[in-house]
Amino acid sequence: MTAPNFPKLDPTTGRILDLDQPQPEPAGQRMDRRQASKLLLSGALAAPALIRPGAALASNRDEENEGLAASGQILLRLTAGIILLHSFYLLSATQWWGINLQGDHRQFNEKRNRLGGFLGRLARPTMATRLQDAVILGQLFMLGNSLFFFTDNPRLNLAQKLLIAHRFISWEPRRRLQQISGQNLSPTRIRQQAVQVGVLALTSLFLMLLINPIVNRNVRIG
Repeated sequence: MTAPNFPKLDPTTGRILDLDQPQPEPAGQRMDRRQASKLLLSGALAAPALIRPGAALASNRDEENEGLAASGQILLRLTAGIILLHSFYLLSATQWWGINLQGDHRQFNEKRNRLGGFLGRLARPTMATRLQDAVILGQLFMLGNSLFFFTDNPRLNLAQKLLIAHRFISWEPRRRLQQISGQNLSPTRIRQQAVQVGVLALTSLFLMLLINPIVNRNVRIG
């Protein structure tokens, strides 16, 4: 019997290795899907460090400072340390989707009660308002520097924009999820090794990746 093809992890950084192994596909889709996988996964694997302890002070200042920059990297202050988020993978039935989250993204200070100075922030709903109308879809997992979600919901709109929230900051990536091969991604292995860090929620506008805590509260299922 052939051994299961589990993803390999770098023992130093915890990053997932050897992901870009596209599986055979119909000729009409082969180039597009393979190119999408390479663009996503090569970017995630090339990122520098998983945990950045030196970023802790900057993150703390940003949360308290009303002058939060208009864009920034997605830094998660978790028990393991300051984690620079690289990517998000979603398995819908048998198809993997993914997005490279490296680089700067529009970010917002959810702690601020008054309106910001940019037109795009004037009518921005508060996180509390978003959560009132959100439907919690399930648990969000983290392995290394990547987030994972598993769903069998055929009606989930994966073309929706993403909103990522953690503590007092939220980010809105401009890119969307795209199909990837994910041949070496094993859901069983990921569930065994990953840590549950939050939930994925759905609103009329966003797929929301909520990494606890969110504005001094933990968002849970039920």
